[in-house]
Amino acid sequence: MNRARSYLKRKSISSEAKPQESSIKAFLQYSALPLTLGTALLYLLGWIYGTSYLSAWGLPIGLFPLTKDQSLITGFFHVLLLLANSMSLIAKITVLLLVVMIATMISCYKPVYTWLTHRVPLASKSLKGRIVVTSTHDSIMEKTAFLAGGVSWIIVGGLLAALLCSWADKEGKQRAARERTAIVSGQTRRVSLPERAVVYLKDDNRAFAIYSGHVIDNSATHAALYTGRSGMLILPMSQVVRIEVRDRY
Repeated sequence: MNRARSYLKRKSISSEAKPQESSIKAFLQYSALPLTLGTALLYLLGWIYGTSYLSAWGLPIGLFPLTKDQSLITGFFHVLLLLANSMSLIAKITVLLLVVMIATMISCYKPVYTWLTHRVPLASKSLKGRIVVTSTHDSIMEKTAFLAGGVSWIIVGGLLAALLCSWADKEGKQRAARERTAIVSGQTRRVSLPERAVVYLKDDNRAFAIYSGHVIDNSATHAALYTGRSGMLILPMSQVVRIEVRDRY
């Protein structure tokens, strides 16, 4: 008898643990799709921002490719920057939701509910008894609402992604324009600029060719140096002997 009881206990414990495991699995399954879409959106935003920044400088994207990590981190950083700049709007929406919640709770109070029902048009009472709703109507409405909700989410998500991509493209071009204006005008203290460096390249006459300017971008094969007067210089990294970065302090 004792063995039978212990078996029953183990069986009941295992049966109680199954719903918890299934709920966790369900949560992971449903959260996988939003996480995948969110990661892809961050990568897309970072890639658009980086390519727009390079194209605004007139740099070929093929010489300065963006890695996946750079695109993802850039997209994540600029989404946080957008949220930080939109804190006032987020605060207003939060206050509005709080007011709606409080109003809903107050309307549940019987005297308040009675007061509201006396001042709302009594259209529901006049239609009572004249409309017949069957299970078929409910099933059709549920399926239609489900499809409409899916289409709405696709449309809203597409519009939101398009707006974010347009914003990232605009931000990349504006950053390049601010940096170019600051370098040409000499007002470099007001804008955070790329590092200013002196690059030494090998020369055929066993000497060094010296170039000075702001390092806009660099890759494993090339470096982009903006001098201001001469414009943009794309230097091969294979011929670079030394790079001197000037101290800002």
